[in-house]
Amino acid sequence: MNARIVLFLGPRGDDEETSYARLDRLDQATGAQTRLPWNVLVDDCQESCPGAHIHVLIIGSELAYREWQGYLQQDAKDAGYPDRCKIPIAFVRYNEAALNPSNRDVFWRFFQNLRLALGGDPISHLDEFSIAEKSSAERFSQEADYVCVDITRGFRAAPFLGASALAFAQASNRRRGRTVRHRIYYAAKDAEQNRIIPIWDLTPFVEGVELSDALDAFSRHGRADDLAMFFKNSQITEVIKLAEPMRQFADDLLLMRIPNLLKDSAPAVQQALSESFDYLKDAYPSVSNDLQDFRDQIDQLAPNGVGPDPVSLDGLKAAAVLADRLWFTRRYAELYGLLRESLLTAFTVVYVAEPHLQPNRLDQKKFADQRAQIEQSWFPLLEKSKFSESCVQKKPRFILTFNTSSIDDARKIAKQIDDFSRLRNDVAHCSMGTKPNKEEELRAELKNSLDAYKSLVEALVCRQ
Repeated sequence: MNARIVLFLGPRGDDEETSYARLDRLDQATGAQTRLPWNVLVDDCQESCPGAHIHVLIIGSELAYREWQGYLQQDAKDAGYPDRCKIPIAFVRYNEAALNPSNRDVFWRFFQNLRLALGGDPISHLDEFSIAEKSSAERFSQEADYVCVDITRGFRAAPFLGASALAFAQASNRRRGRTVRHRIYYAAKDAEQNRIIPIWDLTPFVEGVELSDALDAFSRHGRADDLAMFFKNSQITEVIKLAEPMRQFADDLLLMRIPNLLKDSAPAVQQALSESFDYLKDAYPSVSNDLQDFRDQIDQLAPNGVGPDPVSLDGLKAAAVLADRLWFTRRYAELYGLLRESLLTAFTVVYVAEPHLQPNRLDQKKFADQRAQIEQSWFPLLEKSKFSESCVQKKPRFILTFNTSSIDDARKIAKQIDDFSRLRNDVAHCSMGTKPNKEEELRAELKNSLDAYKSLVEALVCRQ
């Protein structure tokens, strides 16, 4: 593994040698007197990536390079390096024009260098980097798994550009399926106590943006993968405990494994959220409303903390909640499949003679067999012809016990199935028909089908 330290430097000014310590570890400050917080940054890399090879990238202007180059190696030695571990140093130089967006070529080249440095990407074009030890060049050409950043001495707009470059790098890493963890520090020199400067950890602000993006992906696209990755990469116990249930939930949601999602993964996420929710809101207050919206949606999938059986009326209600989410996120193929399966289940519930329309009281194997027989024998017939009394007389070759008193309800459901099947070309056959619906027309048709399904479920619930 490789860990990278990125230091923003401006002109040296009146920096004096002093001691540094993290705000939560002021009593653990070492006696080392240095200009830069080497101990804090290197110790953080060693704790976060045990055994990792560490290298340092300095982001500074030409003036900063001239003023600091004679101090960097000695300052690191004063902190106990390289005796404790070898930390090769490279200097990313830029002139003041690089901070002026009107100089487009220079500005964007500098921004690209920032994106590479902060994103943990390999540094291969060494012509723009001054490396103290040429023998260490290979270390910089390797990807970093962890990046620790100190923005204390950033010059002019460099820290802001760094924050923007970090956002670009994180998005790029997500697209490539690559995970790079970050830690952001700031030395509050004006809060010095007994010649110890506290180091503030600003990482939660960066993590808050990541969490917001992950919640946005769930809300707008119906994907929970980014949430699962966020919880997995956290270094906080209260957050990590959400990783495993969220990973299973994300997989079930992606593959539309409805029984698993309703009975297992959604209740597991709900339980984990109930244990970690207060901490999440306190840690990331800027997204507390979005977190509450996400929790509300999970609660609807697992009412009362228990996942409903997919073939029960509660299961049909939960399917309606999930169908709403699929419609909102424009996942039309999954929505079509969910509604088709749910309508078939509803048809089996009301047409097969069982007490009180409550499949949760049934022999589950018997219900599954009956449903499979109806799908094989009756469902094709229902899709091709209008459901009527004459259809009832055409019993399938399977022996079923029919609930003829529910024939009216069954007829209504069958009509919905027949109407709904007209959309199959657009969502299940890759629109291979000659006249596919426009997206807005398909969306409206699916909404009508969804509303009809929800009305059907409510009617069944009222009859219970």
